[in-house]
Amino acid sequence: MRILTLTFGGSAFLIIASVCAAKSAPPRMNEAAPSTFVQLDTSTGNLPAGVYRELRARALSLARPLAGTRQKNPSLALNGLDPAIASALAEERAYFLQAHTDSAPTRPAGDLASLPSGRRSNPASARSGKGSLAPLHLSRANPSEATNCSSPRIRSVNGRRSGAVFTPAEPDNHYRIEGCAFGSIPGAIRLQSSLIHLHAGDQVRELPLRLETSDSWRDDRIEVNLDSNLNGLPDFTADLIVQLANGRQVRLRECLFIAARGAPQLLRTIPAAWVKLDATSASMRPVQQVEYVSPPVMGKDLPPDVKGATALVVRSDTAPFGPGKDIFDFSRLAPGWVIESVQVSRYAPYCPGGQDASVSGGSWATGWDMQHFTVAWGRDACCTSIPPAFDFNLSSSQYTVRVWVTGPLGTQSMRDAF
Repeated sequence: MRILTLTFGGSAFLIIASVCAAKSAPPRMNEAAPSTFVQLDTSTGNLPAGVYRELRARALSLARPLAGTRQKNPSLALNGLDPAIASALAEERAYFLQAHTDSAPTRPAGDLASLPSGRRSNPASARSGKGSLAPLHLSRANPSEATNCSSPRIRSVNGRRSGAVFTPAEPDNHYRIEGCAFGSIPGAIRLQSSLIHLHAGDQVRELPLRLETSDSWRDDRIEVNLDSNLNGLPDFTADLIVQLANGRQVRLRECLFIAARGAPQLLRTIPAAWVKLDATSASMRPVQQVEYVSPPVMGKDLPPDVKGATALVVRSDTAPFGPGKDIFDFSRLAPGWVIESVQVSRYAPYCPGGQDASVSGGSWATGWDMQHFTVAWGRDACCTSIPPAFDFNLSSSQYTVRVWVTGPLGTQSMRDAF
């Protein structure tokens, strides 16, 4: 037991702090709680309303921060790409290095020899669906195919016969186009947005590719790269077009352009429409306070270190309520942008009688997939007695999230400017 004297409006109150008795979690409500501020009439029991509000503001504003660790998104490869894309690039890079070595065994490969082969993974495990890659089918060109070639055509890019992936990011920005009847006089090569994937308002993009060396154009193969300084472009589906010296064009459809990725950025805000706060109830009624603020601003009932966080979620009530799980949906980020990492920090309320008078319930955890993360949250309870007949009861759950995202270099993470 701890005794503390507090003064409000000239009146002194003797507070006796005691650990809250454990109570079973109340029933959960089925309907979803809104993701915006909700404030219902506060039931203060027999404690004067003004005093209760002061004690509640004190308990929340002096909450003890329990900072979580910054967690990387386990759904991403180390370079911030979808694992299927990273796997495809690693396989293509390995093919180019091997093919280059095979075609020039007596001379050093120069800078290419020092390129890391990258982590090898099974491309057959790539996810299917929009924007996914088919399994790689890497193979060496068959000499008989070149002999039997009756007209110019592209057979593969870095061993991939379909769905070739292009990026300006090193060390993957090297491509071996294999085919036949390209001629001996260099023409022009470019990537062009696939017309079948263009939507209303989209612009047609064309990116030229450059020869690796002056003798990189051969009748059966061409070695090229992209401008390594490309930025400001999103990922897009493209056709590879080889224009021969005589003006004829050959095309490999359904390739992918993957922009270089920039450094992770801390999001300044998360729209409320992207957040679904879990339903919960206290004594068979909605929780009195459910508040979502992004970005957090200073307030008398907020801890001082919430400034700089991406978002703040606060729940509080005079009665206990059960734990829950909030969902943060980032599927509406700009194309190519994904969650890179998240840090969740929770706050234990300061009980008027001392911090050790609070009791925690429920567990805290973060869950992931490519475009969402979830926060499983618990709650804290604070109970104090004020003689002769007053009680202060507060159940609360406070946490902040800091969210880092990554995406195409030189583009905005959200379609609409802040």
